Amino acid sequence: MNTLSQIFDWLLIASFRASVVTLGVLLIQWGFKRQFSARARYALWLPVLFVLLTPVLPKSRWSLENFFMQSAQPSYTPLVTESPALDVSMPEKVGNTSLPKPVDWLTIGLGVWLSVSFGLLFFSGISFFRTLRRFHNTRIPLSDEWTAEIAHLAHEIGLIRAPRVWCSTAVTSPAVTGFWRPVLLRRL
Repeated sequence: MNTLSQIFDWLLIASFRASVVTLGVLLIQWGFKRQFSARARYALWLPVLFVLLTPVLPKSRWSLENFFMQSAQPSYTPLVTESPALDVSMPEKVGNTSLPKPVDWLTIGLGVWLSVSFGLLFFSGISFFRTLRRFHNTRIPLSDEWTAEIAHLAHEIGLIRAPRVWCSTAVTSPAVTGFWRPVLLRRL
């Protein structure tokens, strides 16, 4: 088995595992909309984070994957009988024509998967930066009272520096964005 097909199989299994866990979390959140607090809903996403950060899980006897792999194996041993050896050799070439190479579907599948993934990442990035620019362009400066209150609360909970807060009419709901320099988004 070549390396490309191993990478494709690994990506397929990791993506499937993360999709199943994500679907489970979404179903739980949908089923218990009113019963879970914001902290509990946030904590529900920790298994998804774990699966995404550790796409290769350690082997276990109690794994569901082992259960399915054992049930897929045949439970009988084929009976091998001795038969006289027949010398049937096929010519590799018939005349000047050679046999066509089979289509490598794993390479094609990996190429399609990678191109769609990079395309989605590219367009998501463009959408994110356009939205962030719109929030930035429509933001209204905070009053001194709000700035002092945010600084006081940040100090009270032990933050080194107060977070940036953007108030804008373009924001539809409160959110946090940014990785290195997070920004709190608030609707006016």
